[in-house]
Amino acid sequence: MLTVPMIDASQACSMIRRQPGTPYDAPYALVEVRVVEAHDVDVYVRPTRAMPGQTATVEIVRSFHGPYRAGQRLAATTANYSAGMCGGGPFPVGTRLEWWISSPDDLKLSGPLYDDDPPKSVFAQLALVEGARQPARNKRLHGAWLRGTIDEALAAELFNRAKVPEGEECEIVAVKGFVQVACGQAFEGNDARYKVIFERVEKNWIEVLRYDALSPPGDR
Repeated sequence: MLTVPMIDASQACSMIRRQPGTPYDAPYALVEVRVVEAHDVDVYVRPTRAMPGQTATVEIVRSFHGPYRAGQRLAATTANYSAGMCGGGPFPVGTRLEWWISSPDDLKLSGPLYDDDPPKSVFAQLALVEGARQPARNKRLHGAWLRGTIDEALAAELFNRAKVPEGEECEIVAVKGFVQVACGQAFEGNDARYKVIFERVEKNWIEVLRYDALSPPGDR
């Protein structure tokens, strides 16, 4: 028998259903995974409540945020709360998921299923912006790179508001009402160290995330 904490399936999808301008809590990692092995087990979600579940081995297809790299494999456990529901198993072999990982010690498999839809979280959308990055011409951007469609004057304003440490190489990415200022390197170059994300709400740009990869999780 395995014991896993009770999962609120709605939390696994909270990155999709949120009010504009609401602050984000950065996950430990956000990855696209493919289930490569799955076994049915009984799991306890409460001391006296058992229900069907799975242990699964997943392979990371691509990383959108955090320390993991494509090709890595992780072992995870899930309780089958509602088949096909966001956050609920079972997840057959071959299933592709956008997996929001809260901590390295809490590998409960959950997340939106992929069909023909693109990834839904803002972290994934920003990571997947197409096109080569271009050097900024505005001197206020201090040599930052730009990716996506963004006015350089706006990029300079948000770069100044981000207040990242000087001397770090930065990339400013824009997609669908979000702009991310990402600077420095963390996790052996697998991700940026600093991330500040702004969201457009009506005519204003609201800061919704400030993240330092090397800070303790509670301080990010």
